[in-house]
Amino acid sequence: MRKEDPIKPRYTMKENSRYMFQLAWQQRKSVIFIMLSITFLSVIVQLLELFITPILLQQIEMKASLYTFIKWLILFVLLLMSTKGGLAYLKTNTLLGRLNIRIYLISQLSQKMQQTSYPNLEDTRFLEKYESANYSVMTNGSATEIFWETMSKIIQNFFIFVIYLFLLSHLDITLALLVGVTAVCSFFYHQRKNKQAQLSRFAEEKLMKELNYIQQKGEDFSYAKDIRLFQQKNWLKEIYQTAFSNYQKLMLKKESYYLQANLADIGLNFVRNGIVYAYLLYLSMSQSWLVSEFLLYFLAISGFSQGIQMILTEMSNLNKYSLDINHLRDFLETEELFLFEEGKSLTADKHQSYEISLRGLSFTYPGAKKATFEDLNLTFHAGESVAIVGLNGAGKTTLVKIICGFLDPTHGEVLLNGINIKEYNRRDYYRLFSAVFQQFSVIETTILENITQGENPIQFEKAKDCIQLAGLQPMIERLPQGLSTLLGKKVYEKGIELSGGQIQRLMLARALYKEAPMLVLDEPTAALDPIAENDIYQKYHQLTKGHLAIFISHRLASTRFCDRVLYIEEGKVIEEGTHEDLMQKNGKYKALFEVQSKYYQEEVEVDGEVKNESITDA
Repeated sequence: MRKEDPIKPRYTMKENSRYMFQLAWQQRKSVIFIMLSITFLSVIVQLLELFITPILLQQIEMKASLYTFIKWLILFVLLLMSTKGGLAYLKTNTLLGRLNIRIYLISQLSQKMQQTSYPNLEDTRFLEKYESANYSVMTNGSATEIFWETMSKIIQNFFIFVIYLFLLSHLDITLALLVGVTAVCSFFYHQRKNKQAQLSRFAEEKLMKELNYIQQKGEDFSYAKDIRLFQQKNWLKEIYQTAFSNYQKLMLKKESYYLQANLADIGLNFVRNGIVYAYLLYLSMSQSWLVSEFLLYFLAISGFSQGIQMILTEMSNLNKYSLDINHLRDFLETEELFLFEEGKSLTADKHQSYEISLRGLSFTYPGAKKATFEDLNLTFHAGESVAIVGLNGAGKTTLVKIICGFLDPTHGEVLLNGINIKEYNRRDYYRLFSAVFQQFSVIETTILENITQGENPIQFEKAKDCIQLAGLQPMIERLPQGLSTLLGKKVYEKGIELSGGQIQRLMLARALYKEAPMLVLDEPTAALDPIAENDIYQKYHQLTKGHLAIFISHRLASTRFCDRVLYIEEGKVIEEGTHEDLMQKNGKYKALFEVQSKYYQEEVEVDGEVKNESITDA
């Protein structure tokens, strides 16, 4: 749910308007020119509509010839047709430019989210900023697109206001003041009722979010089995109906405020028009006006009143849109915690040796009472494979995030070949790693594109070698489309779903294709059975020789292949050594290994006899 920012906006309405004009000038100059052209033609149309009836009526009153009357009529018709036609053409053609600017801003938001310092993604305030910023670009009616229409209306109504004021100044300034006062009173009463209605906006958004959530879950394929087995249909229906009933009550209350505002507007217009009509009748009778003069001034007064209301309304709208644009700019200009282009450049070289050292490292999550790590000192040597093991909650994943540069330590340093990684362009630092995490980033596109990750041009032979090494070749050969096979069924009807083990091998192929000098695996086999897990780790071990490889797991299938094992508990390394060393120590590592070993049994039939063979002893 989007929240209002209680803090004073960072930018004023004037500054945000200038920002939009500067953006349009850089991205699509035509938006500005078309907006000004629309404004000019809209003013012309209003003036033509103001004068057409009085002038034609005047021709009748002055008993002009039919030829003169038709000439005036044709002139007005042609002028209206050409201006309205031009206006329609410009309004149609301005949509593409305005959309272009909004899409550019959407891409800027997306780029900010994809490239921002990783800690921002775990910061609730940053995510709320993103939600508010996204609100300003979501639809054609969002602030960044409708801004141009609002600005056009403000300029247009300002000119109309000046023209009508000039006409009325020749009549009676008191009348203009009366019209102005009633228009302002009507506007502010409208604003008051609108604010009362807007107070329910957050509750409305919350209920809509709840309704949409329930509907999505009811239609979600992954919930289909539970809905049927547990008879959840009536339960979900009851929740939805309750939320919908509350939504209806809220809408009735909200619409009642709008009704009150409209009734007040009708009342004020009735009083104003009654006074104006009576006064104009008096003037027309006392000064022997023609009917055309009476009609001209009456239309001018109505237009003058509407012009004032429109200026006030659109200025109010502009202020509202300015707040949304302010949220957008505030998000885009959020200060980064890491150095990127400002940092030292770093080139990933698979032939170079890299060593990572943690010196006096302490880390505490924001708001946490207890540190995850305190004064941790570790070195990961070039070319070695290290297993970091421990129970859930020991701090293994946090350690991976620090090693990979996603998080900076609260105190201490992370050194790459003796240099603090804070000095480097963090994106360059990321290029040193290939990683496989618990949550796989499989995109619904082809198998080949998931491996090459958008590289252009694709190195087909290299991709095939990686697929062969990862053990995916037999599976791919069975697929009619081979490497061009589409994954997933949400986007493509003919997409296929991979098993957990197949996805693991796909991730391994992708990691190999990147050819980064360091590999990090953060419990990537957590969803696999022990047999498949053992097979995957053997693959990783064979293919990462000569590179620094860090294996994170709470299960111990990877440890026997590693040069060194670190057993972590409560953010501290309590045991360190090879698998054999730790088994001889009879410590916590051995106890955990023995508990888990019973799950690493497979039944193997030899000469018709079933035997239990431990994978850990294989």
